[in-house]
Amino acid sequence: MTEIPRQVPRIRKRRTEKLAEFVAHEIARDIFARKTPVGTKLPSEQVMLESYGIGRASLREGLRILEVYGLLSMKSGPGGGPVVGEVNSANFGRSATFYYHLAGATLGELMETRSALEPTIAGLAAERRNKKLLGALRTFMDRQEQLTDEDLSDINSEQYVDLTGDFHRIVTGLSGNRVLDLTAQSLLDIFSDRTDEIIFPPEHQQDVLRVHRDIGQAILDGDANQARDLMALHMKQLVEFFTKRYPGLPTELIDWR
Repeated sequence: MTEIPRQVPRIRKRRTEKLAEFVAHEIARDIFARKTPVGTKLPSEQVMLESYGIGRASLREGLRILEVYGLLSMKSGPGGGPVVGEVNSANFGRSATFYYHLAGATLGELMETRSALEPTIAGLAAERRNKKLLGALRTFMDRQEQLTDEDLSDINSEQYVDLTGDFHRIVTGLSGNRVLDLTAQSLLDIFSDRTDEIIFPPEHQQDVLRVHRDIGQAILDGDANQARDLMALHMKQLVEFFTKRYPGLPTELIDWR
């Protein structure tokens, strides 16, 4: 990436907006407009200073803002500089935990939110039936079907959380709604970070994998009502499991990550 495109009229700086915030918005808009691939190095500092017509301090502060949000990472050493990062739920969730924490939000409220969102998402997944992602769901279900009791006994809690989380991430992607997808995945990321060391008994693991198969099949069949109902029951049982086995968890404050 050697230049900043100027394909669209520039958006004027808002009166209350700091110059560093303005240039951060401009850089982000340019990255999006150009569909700049992840891993692309941005132009040199001198090129960006001339392109945006700002001072060095404002540019560096603007880049730092984007780094905090996860859109950029700073590569050190010779030839280093800002590199385009991935727009993903992990970075979104990391930013959100700051506000959840300061608002006094709890893991119980997070679980309640997931319970409200994910049945809707499962229903949309069954209705919209994205062919490419349905293929990913079929592949995942086939792989999960081949897991034996011995396989499950060999995986640790973190691996089990990843396995079950992958199912939910595929389903949220199938919703076809980027706001729901980012929101639901970020809530799952936050929750999984907290629960990856929790012990899940074998019978619970089998029950969860079984209901995942049922939800997945309802989505593949295009049965939105069944997908919604099964996901609602699944989330209700998940909340009951954590509340009963770890009674202090629902009242625990969401930590700033």
